[in-house]
Amino acid sequence: SDVEFSRKAGSLLKERLQNSAVVIVSHAPETLQKFCRQAAVLKNGQLYMFDTLEEARRLYDYTT
Repeated sequence: SDVEFSRKAGSLLKERLQNSAVVIVSHAPETLQKFCRQAAVLKNGQLYMFDTLEEARRLYDYTT
């Protein structure tokens, strides 16, 4: 089922994040909060890097 697949995929991703860096592209804040500690926002061709998701979300919310 889709629920079971999502659970397994999420578990595997969390495991891999312990040993490597991964780029996740998403407009879903709950997904980013689940898997990310840092974030970036692409705005008008400029990439803004942030140490926290909250900082990135403030810029994203402001621009959308």
